[in-house]
Amino acid sequence: MILMKYIVLFLMISCTVLAQNAIFTPVESSAFIVDIIDHAEFSVSVCSFSIDEPKIIAALENAHRRGIKVRVISETPVESDSIPVRIDAESSLFHMKAIVVDEKTLILGSANFTTHSLFSSFNDILVIEDANLAFEFQQFFDDLWEGIERKVQFSGSKILIKNFELEQTVLEQICKASKTLDIAMYAMTHPQVWAALKILSSRGIHVRVLSDEWFFKNSSLSKLPFTGIQLKVIKDFTLHSKLFIIDGRTVVTGSANATKSGYSSNAEMLIIVEDKRICQEYVRYFERIWTEGVEP
Repeated sequence: MILMKYIVLFLMISCTVLAQNAIFTPVESSAFIVDIIDHAEFSVSVCSFSIDEPKIIAALENAHRRGIKVRVISETPVESDSIPVRIDAESSLFHMKAIVVDEKTLILGSANFTTHSLFSSFNDILVIEDANLAFEFQQFFDDLWEGIERKVQFSGSKILIKNFELEQTVLEQICKASKTLDIAMYAMTHPQVWAALKILSSRGIHVRVLSDEWFFKNSSLSKLPFTGIQLKVIKDFTLHSKLFIIDGRTVVTGSANATKSGYSSNAEMLIIVEDKRICQEYVRYFERIWTEGVEP
């Protein structure tokens, strides 16, 4: 039984320009997204591998009808006759998940804006109220709309968002672990990441890995030795987060699975959070879904 089904964790942190909400699915997270879209004043820009959640599509259509500039970039077709959509035609996957509204609100994380991702999967989403970050992301989106993908790095109060050098960045962050490293990851086959985990474990770092059972069974992951690393899998549900928690103090999340394609060829966004209070929300999220896992 999935105990998390109706649990939602929210955190609001206010400072001069930055406020953040952490949302963990499966919950009525579409209601938050719909509410933000419904209050848009002039623009809504969406990036997602796939979009099929009816309430979100309806909100985008309604926004378009009332004169809001709505644009969607997706890897897969969107079932709508009115929303302006551009389908990514590159051979690599367009895998980032983000919405920017009115150049002031930025929504991003591991969840596609689909019914399955929001209601039948474990995902984490950050809702960031920061005019500087949102404006920069909007410029990045505008270029994507024209077929131009730039290397970008945005930073706010104790948060960093980037789309390049993902492998190097992830390895640098996880190798900072001095006590614990907790991982919740749908797909994790990156050889350098596994090598780093083995080294950290040999140094006495407590490493826990939570994986999705379907991916675990259908990849070479099941053949790897896990000596010194605690491993659990999620059954009868989908674990879709792409999450590292380092010493309970740093969170590395976003859209990229720990795979070669995720870090090297796909269009992805990586997020590093060092705010203590938000990190603790992620720690609690991990502990809850860890209890849902079983030994493979």
